[in-house]
Amino acid sequence: MDSKTAFVTNVKEYAGPPAAAAMAKADWDVFCHDDSFASPESRAQFERENPGRIAAAAQDAAAFVAEGLARFGRIDALISNDIPKRLTSDPWSKKMEPGNEVSDLLKDFEAYLDSLVTEPVRLLRAALPAMKAAQSGSIILVTSGAPLRVPVVSKRPHGYLAARAAANTLAKVLAVELAPLNIQVNAVAPFLVYSQTFIPSPLGAEDPDFAPVVNRLVPMKRFGRPEEIGTLIALLASGGAGFVSGQVIAFSGAGC
Repeated sequence: MDSKTAFVTNVKEYAGPPAAAAMAKADWDVFCHDDSFASPESRAQFERENPGRIAAAAQDAAAFVAEGLARFGRIDALISNDIPKRLTSDPWSKKMEPGNEVSDLLKDFEAYLDSLVTEPVRLLRAALPAMKAAQSGSIILVTSGAPLRVPVVSKRPHGYLAARAAANTLAKVLAVELAPLNIQVNAVAPFLVYSQTFIPSPLGAEDPDFAPVVNRLVPMKRFGRPEEIGTLIALLASGGAGFVSGQVIAFSGAGC
């Protein structure tokens, strides 16, 4: 039987590395997108350093899917690992000017909307015809658990929270639409999984500067480990829990 194929976006960021590693460990063909794959040299280096993972030349969503389908002819799992494209600093450190909260929120939402909602929609539009024709597969949107917290996390930017909440809702709605076609859709919503994308530090998760935040927000008193979220994503992609669909699964150490 042909190997199953997983498509993973932003494979060098956020949950991308552990998701791709877990899928490769399970003997899937793992087709990977990343903005850093612009040159043949960068793609070759990635493949040397990450056995079982194939780097795509295509950069935009539709071209990435087309390239993968031309090579493998199928999509068994689509892992949309979405990050703010213009993330230049810790998104929770931003301050809004007093009196401008609403206008700043809307400006932030517009800035985050493209990479956190519209880009995964582009990916889905490109991939769904093949998945619908096969009447099988799993779609996993990697979003955020921040908007799941009650009360909602109050630090800025609220536009980020609104965009992530939209993606979580998209997973729920899409699951209902695709259920008759046996296509499973879920969101995995990390809250304080350690990733250099959001929490850059040469000391990694052991940086003592992080301890007060982790202790305050996460009942387990630690970051989620990358390999743990990789295991969760691989389970959802495997089809072994195929009746789980339409869920926003908090990866949060009981923090949301």
